[in-house]
Amino acid sequence: MERSSSRLFWPSKADEYTLLAPICGSAGSAAASASAGGPSPAPSTVWMARTADGREAAVRLVDLEKQSSRDFGRVTSEVQRMTSLRHANLCELHAAFVSRGELWLVLQLHEAGSCADILRLSAPSGLGERAALAVVREACRALSYLHSLDLIHRGLKAAALLVDAAARVRLSDFGLAGALVEFGERRRKRETFVGAGQVYWLSPEMLEQTAGHDAGVDVWALGITAIELCSGEPPHAGEPPMKVMLRVLQGEPPQLARASGPVAALLSACLCKRTADRSSANELLELPALSELPERACEDLLPLVHALPPLTERGPPAASSAAAASSAATPATEQPPCTAAHPAQPPTPRPGSAGSRSDGASSGYSSARGSRASSRRGGGRWCDELRRTLCRGV
Repeated sequence: MERSSSRLFWPSKADEYTLLAPICGSAGSAAASASAGGPSPAPSTVWMARTADGREAAVRLVDLEKQSSRDFGRVTSEVQRMTSLRHANLCELHAAFVSRGELWLVLQLHEAGSCADILRLSAPSGLGERAALAVVREACRALSYLHSLDLIHRGLKAAALLVDAAARVRLSDFGLAGALVEFGERRRKRETFVGAGQVYWLSPEMLEQTAGHDAGVDVWALGITAIELCSGEPPHAGEPPMKVMLRVLQGEPPQLARASGPVAALLSACLCKRTADRSSANELLELPALSELPERACEDLLPLVHALPPLTERGPPAASSAAAASSAATPATEQPPCTAAHPAQPPTPRPGSAGSRSDGASSGYSSARGSRASSRRGGGRWCDELRRTLCRGV
C-alpha cells in the first residue's frame, strides 16, 4: 500500500510556531475541515505558519470553549482518524495539541490551494482533459486506500482536493468520513451533508436515505468531480438544491459534453444510479482513461499553479453559481470555516521571537489573537479531555 514519506517531527507547543497570515477561500476551508470536517459549526481560523527551523504548515485553530458536545466529539474522532491514515494522496496531520483553550491542528501546507481555487482563479472553463484526469487518478488512489480500510469519504469535490507547489494532489476534508459499519451515524451525517452545500456531488442513494450507502457514494462523487474539473462546475450548477435532488433521483446520470471515449467510459463507470453497477475505485484505476496516463501527468497543472496569486492574498472566493444555490440549504447558524482574525491587515511575523510569550503562544499568535487568548482559562473540560485523547492518539 502506498504511503506518504516518513514523518518529520513537528513541534507540539504553540510558542514554537509563528502565525504568518490568515488563509481564506476554498483552500482555507479545505484545510480547516481536513481534520474536523466540512463547514465547521464552531469558530475556527486557518493560518499559514512557520516553525523555528523554517518549515511552513497550515494551522487551524479551533476555539474549544465554543464547541458543543456534539462538535467536540466530531473533532476528536476526526483527529484520531487522521492520525491513523498514511498515504501519499491524503493530506497529513502533522501535529495536534491544545493551547490556552484552542485546539491547534498543524496540517500539511498546499501552496496552490484547492482544485476549486485553480478553477476559480486560473481555469474557470476547466483544467483540460488530461490535467483533469490526472487529478481524478490521484483522488481515486486516495479512495482506494480509504475503502481498503472500510472507510468512506463522503465529501469528495474539487474543493477537497489540495495541490502543493509541485502539483501533487491530496485529498482532504474528512469531516463527513465514516466507517461502513456505522449506519446510524451515517443517517445523521447525511442531513448535515445536504445542509453543508454538498448536494451537487451526492449520489441517488444518499438523497433517498432509505437503505443506507457504501463506498459507492465516493465513486459517484468522483464522477461528478471529474465533470467539475473538466468543465469548471459540477452538473446542474446554479440550480436550487431541491431541483438538483429531483434531477439526480429521477433523471439520467449526467455526462460531459464533448468527452473523449475513455473519459465517457470513466464517467459511465462512476455515474450508475444503482450502486451495484458502479465500478470500485480499484477497477476505475484499471480503465484506460486513468491507467494510460503518464505518472507525471499532474505536472500539467504547473502552469495553472504558477499563475495563482499567493495563498494568503486571494481573499474569500466570490460565490459560484453552485455555491450560491447551495447556500439555500446551509443553516443560517453555520459560520465559514476560515474567518480571519484581521483579514485586512494580517500580523507581521517577528522571526526569532516566537518564544517571548509565557502563555505558550507564538509572536504571530500574540499580535493577532492575544486579547482574546489572555482572557482564557484553558477551555475547561474539553481541553482536559482532548489532551488525554491526543496523548493516546497523536
